[in-house]
Amino acid sequence: MCGIFGVFSLDDSIDFNKFDQDAILNKLYSRGPDNQTFIKVDDHCALAHTRLSILDLANASNQPVTNTDKSIWVVFNGEIYNYKALKKLTPSYSYKTRGDTEVILALYEKFGEKFISKLRGMFSILIYDKRHNLILSIRDRFGIKPLYYYHNNSSIYYSSRIDVLVDLIGSSEFNKKTLFDYFNYGQLYESENTFFEGVHQQLPATLMSFSDAGLKKRTYWDSTSLSNTISYSNYSELLDYVDESLAESINHHMVSDVEVAVNLSSGLDSNYLRMYMASKAKENHLTKCFSFCFDRNEYNECLDFDALNQDKFNIFKTRITPSNILNALEDTIKATEGPVGGMGTIAFWLNMRDASNEGIKVILSGQGADELFAGYKYYINVSKKQSLAKEVMASDGTKLSSVGYLNMDYFFGVSESREVNHLYYDSTLKNARHTDLVIRKIPKLLMWQDKMSMAHSVETRGPFIDHVLFESLFHIPEKFLIKGKSTKIILRDVARRYAMAEQDFKYLETNKKYMPTPQREWFKSDFFDYTMNLIEESVLHDVGMIDKVKLKNQYQKYANNQGADNSYFIWKFINIETMFRLYI
Repeated sequence: MCGIFGVFSLDDSIDFNKFDQDAILNKLYSRGPDNQTFIKVDDHCALAHTRLSILDLANASNQPVTNTDKSIWVVFNGEIYNYKALKKLTPSYSYKTRGDTEVILALYEKFGEKFISKLRGMFSILIYDKRHNLILSIRDRFGIKPLYYYHNNSSIYYSSRIDVLVDLIGSSEFNKKTLFDYFNYGQLYESENTFFEGVHQQLPATLMSFSDAGLKKRTYWDSTSLSNTISYSNYSELLDYVDESLAESINHHMVSDVEVAVNLSSGLDSNYLRMYMASKAKENHLTKCFSFCFDRNEYNECLDFDALNQDKFNIFKTRITPSNILNALEDTIKATEGPVGGMGTIAFWLNMRDASNEGIKVILSGQGADELFAGYKYYINVSKKQSLAKEVMASDGTKLSSVGYLNMDYFFGVSESREVNHLYYDSTLKNARHTDLVIRKIPKLLMWQDKMSMAHSVETRGPFIDHVLFESLFHIPEKFLIKGKSTKIILRDVARRYAMAEQDFKYLETNKKYMPTPQREWFKSDFFDYTMNLIEESVLHDVGMIDKVKLKNQYQKYANNQGADNSYFIWKFINIETMFRLYI
């Protein structure tokens, strides 16, 4: 929805007049091109907001918002889907707007910090409370909306983007610990660390307060404290319950004063959203769908889209080529402020650019359904196991042995061995799904999804990633999730209720497949010269992080089909090399 910035000082040590307000707003611009505001509230606090107008398009809903005596100020990024119902909790409050921001202000005035438990949505919120000389920061339960901060003894800075804080700190030094974790384990989103020294991300489901009492943090939602039972008399009754729960979540996520589209793949989840939205659409309304595809059929997500009901759907296809991937690489890394996930992430960035060009501000995604309903193939084997072992994150770079090109001396002293225990349930399948949904996979994908879409002023919403839906459906009996080699059993049965044509049923029967891209093939052909040039002129080699001779040798063997498939590590090199060139 928006971009936010805030700074709060316990004393008068910050000279707000030295702030480059235009620079801050410009960096946040794509997150909110419809309005930009920077306000010095008093000698202790300044707040900024860039708005993407989705709810209550009137200027009165521009932020920051404040109460009558201007003792409480609010800026927030996101959507509160149940805001209309929440207004009923504050009948004495005189609302001046029709949107959701003012609801946060009214609820905080009445309930204090406890108001956060009432919100259903995605959000990063800053609340400056002059009465108690403190600032609160709150991030949604799944971490859908980003929030970063820099803190010293007397002040704290917040932003929706890292580069705003990097500029204020005056240093773009990289965090070696995060770099090591990226190469060794993959990015660990359980950590507050970012790739930039001194800049932290606020973790999902946390509330932070900064005051004379110092910086305090607490978790306000526990995803593991749910009831383990779902009551039902028979499968038909359970099916109705799941259908109703999903419909309620989708309807909430469609709350908007602008058009809502669908991010479409060839899988079950997005096609279910497509069919549900079409079933609720007004007569003669075409549901806009956005997808991307490649020239080669084995990587093509759009093969059968032309067979869909042409009177119901308007499908836009972004064709992905090696050249537009390479041309977008720097822009996507700038948007992510870290490594991108793969070519699929860049393809999504290109797809969202096309959606924006078609006037779309809101798009629904099927992200999270595989984790909630056990859609991945590896869940089949996981469900058969009696127990899952604890993970031990080694400190010796064991996983880096296959990389070869890294100089481990560069990372001396930054690694640590740690045991990771995410075993909350007596069910191996529940543990695996919970870890993917709340801790590892989805937080990473949500970050990429938000930043790739908001780079083009498009807000992505995920109806499957909703805490009310999670609390309602996570404990569905496993026999209704996996049967033999079939996954997501009950979601398929719900989706059949909305199928309209023969092609729809085909999508409903398709098992989950990872989004394929020709990454490995392109590294051996179209990307070869580009990658070799990066290696030859490597900044990472100059700073002592890699040995470019070893990397070049590994890459040439791979490209000539003489060595192991190390395209994953080559991609990591390209990302970090590009980051260093952009920021150093």
